[in-house]
Amino acid sequence: MLKRYVFAAIVPCLLAQCASAEKKEKPTIVGAAQVQDSRAEFGALKKDLQKNYGRYTSISANFVVKGKVDGRQVYYSGALKSYSSDVQNPNLHITVKEPTFDSPLAELRVKGDSVTERNYIRDSTIRRKLESYRWVELFGRVFPFRFFLPILMGGVPQEVYLQNASYQPGKSRIMVEAGQYEFIVNLTGSTMKNIYYKSKMANEGVLIMQFIGRVKNKLNLIFPQKIIITQSRSDDYLTMNFSRVRIR
Repeated sequence: MLKRYVFAAIVPCLLAQCASAEKKEKPTIVGAAQVQDSRAEFGALKKDLQKNYGRYTSISANFVVKGKVDGRQVYYSGALKSYSSDVQNPNLHITVKEPTFDSPLAELRVKGDSVTERNYIRDSTIRRKLESYRWVELFGRVFPFRFFLPILMGGVPQEVYLQNASYQPGKSRIMVEAGQYEFIVNLTGSTMKNIYYKSKMANEGVLIMQFIGRVKNKLNLIFPQKIIITQSRSDDYLTMNFSRVRIR
């Protein structure tokens, strides 16, 4: 399915820190003042993230997707447009094209509470409620669409702003447990460097999304120049290069 190779890709290892049975580490004692400082630093970081990946009027970009999935080469071009930075009220339009003749192959529209998929090859259109559009496929696995949607819209996973998110100041790392999955966001300053994602439902390894380069507008809003998606248990990969990025 085209969606399997592209929509999720625009759309990214939770390395479990297991204690060795032969080597026990002494517990670290953290004082109340240190905890308070960490919370204050995390609060300031969240504000910086909201500035860097904050409200905009529109984002538009062209992209090229290349890679290998299930042993076959993948090559598509396309365009992404988002007219809302509010994940609760999205207005996102993605068009996937055949790169040689620049002819449309498929479209994905997310507007308000509805999702529309159009397949030009099959001449078919599917519409459904956003709340029922729960999963996307990538590398033969399924992932929650609600995790990818903010990234597609030029933002960060919304779970980083929730109470159950934790922060490791010395490692510039945000850790989140979100029901059926968990992930780590590694940062450079207040910019996403990569995301390590792992499902709690199955032992399928780790999905890794790397964010390389960045485009800034006059308000310092950020959009990546490249996203690389790999997984820990295969040599499958997808690289998405963005061009003509405009943030308003």
